[in-house]
Amino acid sequence: MMRQLADYSFMLKDFRFAQSVYQVARRDFLAEKAWKCYAGAQEMVGLCKLMWEVQATKAEFDSNFDDAATTYLHKTHSPHPFLAIRSVILYYELLKHHRMLAYAPVALLRVPRVHVSLNALMSEQAAYSFLKFAPRPEVRKFSFYAMVASQQFQRAEMGELAHRCLRMVRHALATPSGLRSQRGADEDEKAGYEEEKKPGPGDAGGTRDSSSEVTACSSWAAIDSFVNHELGKQCMAAQSYDEAFQYFMALMSDDKIPPKLQNKYLQELLQLFLESDDQAALQSTEEGSRRSASVQLSIPDIDPHMARIIMSPELEGDDGMLEWRLDGSTPVSSSADSSAAARSLQQNGHKCCAVGETVAVLLVVTNPLTIGVTLNSFTLDCEFAAAGEQDGDVAAFEVSTVPSVILEGGQTSMVTVEIVARQTGELSIAGAKFLLCDILPTYKSLRLPGRRLNDTKEQRMALAYSPETSLGFRVDPELPHLHVAMHDFPDTLMSGSVHKAAIHIVNQGSLACRGMVLWLSHPSFFDIKSPHLLSDEATNAALSDVYQRQAAVSETETLSVNNALQDCSEFLLVGDARQQLAGARHLVPVESLAPGETLVVPLWARGDRVGDHSLRLSIGSCADAAALQAGVSRVMRSRTFDVDLLVTPSLRVNAFVRPSTRSPQERLLGIEVENMQADMSVQLIQTTFSSGHYRLEPIFIAEQKAVPGGQVVIGPRQTVNLMYRARPYRANKQGGGVLEKSSPAQTAVPEWFAINALRKYIYSNEKPKQLPEPIELIYSNAVLGDHEGIDCVHSSLQNYIVRSQSHRRRNMLRANYPMIPERFHHVLFPLFETFGIDFVLFWAEIGGAARSGHHSITGIDLGVPHDYINEALNPPEEGAARAWLANTVNEREALIHSIANRASAMANRHERTIDVAMRVLSVSRGIRDTGDEASSIMSIADVGITVRNHSWRYGYKVRLDLFSPADLGQLMTDKIRLDYSGSRSSWSWLEKPNFLIVVGPQGSVEVGAKLACLTSGVVDIGLWKLRAVALEPSKDGAVSIESAAAKAQYSSKNLECTIYPVLPYFVSIDTLE
Repeated sequence: MMRQLADYSFMLKDFRFAQSVYQVARRDFLAEKAWKCYAGAQEMVGLCKLMWEVQATKAEFDSNFDDAATTYLHKTHSPHPFLAIRSVILYYELLKHHRMLAYAPVALLRVPRVHVSLNALMSEQAAYSFLKFAPRPEVRKFSFYAMVASQQFQRAEMGELAHRCLRMVRHALATPSGLRSQRGADEDEKAGYEEEKKPGPGDAGGTRDSSSEVTACSSWAAIDSFVNHELGKQCMAAQSYDEAFQYFMALMSDDKIPPKLQNKYLQELLQLFLESDDQAALQSTEEGSRRSASVQLSIPDIDPHMARIIMSPELEGDDGMLEWRLDGSTPVSSSADSSAAARSLQQNGHKCCAVGETVAVLLVVTNPLTIGVTLNSFTLDCEFAAAGEQDGDVAAFEVSTVPSVILEGGQTSMVTVEIVARQTGELSIAGAKFLLCDILPTYKSLRLPGRRLNDTKEQRMALAYSPETSLGFRVDPELPHLHVAMHDFPDTLMSGSVHKAAIHIVNQGSLACRGMVLWLSHPSFFDIKSPHLLSDEATNAALSDVYQRQAAVSETETLSVNNALQDCSEFLLVGDARQQLAGARHLVPVESLAPGETLVVPLWARGDRVGDHSLRLSIGSCADAAALQAGVSRVMRSRTFDVDLLVTPSLRVNAFVRPSTRSPQERLLGIEVENMQADMSVQLIQTTFSSGHYRLEPIFIAEQKAVPGGQVVIGPRQTVNLMYRARPYRANKQGGGVLEKSSPAQTAVPEWFAINALRKYIYSNEKPKQLPEPIELIYSNAVLGDHEGIDCVHSSLQNYIVRSQSHRRRNMLRANYPMIPERFHHVLFPLFETFGIDFVLFWAEIGGAARSGHHSITGIDLGVPHDYINEALNPPEEGAARAWLANTVNEREALIHSIANRASAMANRHERTIDVAMRVLSVSRGIRDTGDEASSIMSIADVGITVRNHSWRYGYKVRLDLFSPADLGQLMTDKIRLDYSGSRSSWSWLEKPNFLIVVGPQGSVEVGAKLACLTSGVVDIGLWKLRAVALEPSKDGAVSIESAAAKAQYSSKNLECTIYPVLPYFVSIDTLE
């Protein structure tokens, strides 16, 4: 009766009263040991607590359900498992209703092991409970119980439900926060069952294609591999071979699996392929399935970014399509400008080959596993777009096959596949094909996304990419097929030594080559001669020596030389001789190179600078030479060579300058030659100087060792000094000192050209275009010994020396004037300066390898005493051009300051602008009148005084004051001639010892004075003071005595100067009596 009363109260939802009645009935059942009734009452007490006391704790109701389940199973006369299961289910449903899922897993696991499928269902529900925890699901516990449920479903032969549990594990592990956050109980339960049942986009016949899940993996490698392996086996049992294959492929992508398991998984994968009933689906040649990312194995790893295409792999150098501008700049593989050549280069890729030419594709293949695999029948999948109508009977291309590639665990290997194009068009590489372990056909895509497109709004909103052409090349019907090889090129040279080498170019194609250009990165290291065909034996015999020797060499020669800075790095080898580049006029190109012919380009490599150098040579060729013009871009097929050259020291050559006491217009130039080798003797052959103003004469050779024939030999670690006298080759005397405004003689000076051109570049809106006028160089040759000399004036050697000097001059200008673009250097600066001296020393090794060579020094300055570039910074007389933009003004000011503050060698020079020389012309006797009868006899000497102006730019107004020993105190006040040791009364100047003269640029004026000396002998007459002020020519030709320094911001430091004697000047009186 009490139980019925409690049940009626429960039905009427009076849970509080029902609970109290159930508790009374429970005590009665316990006393009577009616265990089944006791368990039922205990179960209802727990239900009433959950239905009435919503905020009850676990201790208040969990013990009721636990005691009820235990009593159903163990205390009744016969176990009642289904009543215990009913109790657990009711308990679980009430926990879900009150969102107390933290207690649900423990309750569900109390289910007795009556049936495997029922336990699997409870384990699955316990796994769901861990996902519904708030605020963060416990994914690892969910995965554990889901895998337990999968194993139980598998034992119960419910493969579909076991498969679903494992797929839920993969989905939960691949999602950072699990499947979902906590939701309603009914919605969660429904989603848990129905989400995995609904077919996805890739499902076929209700079976979901889990490629997206397969590719997803978590950070727990062991769980991933276990789940993938179980899913693969379940799919195999269900004969779902396609899906099983996907899981096994994902299993093979894990490189953290132990080697034994990897080997097991690989064997199972191969066995799966062999046992599959639908092998045709895996071996399909359809475009979509064969190239889908879902069927690609992760082994081996082939990175398409590291793939390389090599044209003519059997040849030396790197092949490619380069853009040549024919202005001395480096050929480039791409261009940022909008020229037609650049657009063609971008559209067609950087590679191009001829029909029938072999192209090698290099692939870097890596085995990520710890076990070895074999790749059999390795080949490439290529796409070909024919150009125009082609012969259908001829295959478009042929691809070679590598029989076997063996990769050990973790090994990286390079695979080379050759392609031979038989038709013209565009060929691109799509992927690689091979058989894994000679069983499983595998495809690896090699496609890369191109450049991201952001030109239009649609492209910016979507992920649009341009076609990628890095793994493709063009087959051109009009492209020469050349075999380029370098012969006898040395790895090591001594500084200055020359070595004969050659470049052989063979036309292996079917078309004649009518245009070919050679580019050098270091022109001073190479002396290029005119190319010729290999069949020309006479030319080959004539090129036996780089130095053209002759019995007699003129001591002084003059030659008019182009004074413009020229490009010296490009040479036209094949083409029209009228299109030869400016820096290679001495080369006579070959008109064309027919198929089968060999072109020989003779060259001499020279160690120009000591050190380790990387030299680059590029040869560009085309079938039509019509567009090979200077400054016109042309895309040509090019082959590039990188050559490493080590230059060791041989001779060290230094130059030093001393003033001459003979004449103010002379200088003494010393050359110190030191042999740096410890086991080599060197014979000096000849010295050659070139200058636009000076002629040099040998006067002294110190420490030379005479050998038979009179040669000059330098032994190991020895030094020789060579002394030369530099004097102006053309005398220019101006006695009147009349200056002309911009006289022809003045404007022809290279320094004057540089001033005007640079001033126009800075202050005018029109950039200068005029080139400097040719300069007449004076060559001074001195043969050192009794042997043949070397003609370096009228031979091709002169062109090489000029090119080397031009290359050094460009490097110097690039360093000193970084704000002036290099394209303007040839119209702003001359190649040679008037007063600079270039020196070349020829030598030969005695014995040993009989090497020979030459050393050179450029830019020895003897006569320019001021930095003339500063004068170009002053605005012209008509003023600076008007600048409309503030940026233009700022750029002009920055350019002026950079030139004025540059690190110039002229900044610390203290050359004398004007020099004074004295000589005794005649001596006569006179009588000294002392006022008494004892008059003495004295000598009266006529002294010639020469005032020499070394400046080419300015004339000077000069005041020369001569001092006698009695007036020495006036000089000593300025701390001049403190070393004078003569008698104060031994001699004296007669008449007026002061002179006012005007001396023009590069001019000299002679004046005379008389000197009286009491005693004969040698006297020191170097007592004088000279005050000079520069003269600026006026427009009407008159002379303005105002100093230019007062009118210019940037001026020379020698516009106003005071000069004193720095050395004694001794003359002999008695020798001329």
